[in-house]
Amino acid sequence: MKSPKRTIDIQADNDRILEMMKQENGQAYGTTINGLIRCICRAPAQVREELISFIKQRMIRLERQINEVDGFAADPLNEAFLAYQEIAKYLNRGYEIDIKAAGKKPEMVRVEMQDGYMLAPDNWIILNPEDAGSSRFAHVVEVNQTKYDVEFPHFVYFHNYERGTEDDSNLYDVIDMKCAESFPTYQTLLDYRNSLPEPEIIYDPENPGKILNDTEIENYPHIGHFPLYVQGDPIRPSNYKPPYGARIIRTGDQQQKK
Repeated sequence: MKSPKRTIDIQADNDRILEMMKQENGQAYGTTINGLIRCICRAPAQVREELISFIKQRMIRLERQINEVDGFAADPLNEAFLAYQEIAKYLNRGYEIDIKAAGKKPEMVRVEMQDGYMLAPDNWIILNPEDAGSSRFAHVVEVNQTKYDVEFPHFVYFHNYERGTEDDSNLYDVIDMKCAESFPTYQTLLDYRNSLPEPEIIYDPENPGKILNDTEIENYPHIGHFPLYVQGDPIRPSNYKPPYGARIIRTGDQQQKK
């Protein structure tokens, strides 16, 4: 099939970049332009969504840093912000992305369960919503420290395992598999973590309480598995406030309805 021919105007600085790339690797102008379009504009939806999510977090952080500095110190931050914004625009089919929406406080959503309902932030990923109506418990996965500059979401998995019996099953393996299916970078994180020995805390014998390998521990990717709090659970104090407000409420308990 004959390739269509188009005449386009190229800015002088971009023309110099095309010429430089041709001289360095022998790549024709059309090959470079087609490659950029294919990699950015025609990337699979999953890849584009992950990259846009990463860029949003970067832009939010840069915007915060820009507001904290004055004068010329803000110039490289503004330059980086605009570069991320431009890349995200083409990943997003030419539409500007809204970082205000990305940085806003999430709202709580209600998911009906077997004998009650769950309340959780709307930006948490529910791994098996089809099982919510037949489940009494839920599990939360939280990624804390990673070497990847990626904002990992929280994940929720519905199940019927009583507290304390989760380790007797392959529940964690099933949840990890579901997390990787819904957020592929999670599998990359798992592979990286599994390639490392889990560091043991080394205390300074001459300075009790000081950890000698704190950097190693901080850099190790920690993936936490937690049972979602059931409101009124007697193992918690009556005034307990669960992280992010996420909880399960039993509708059969009159006290929970108040």
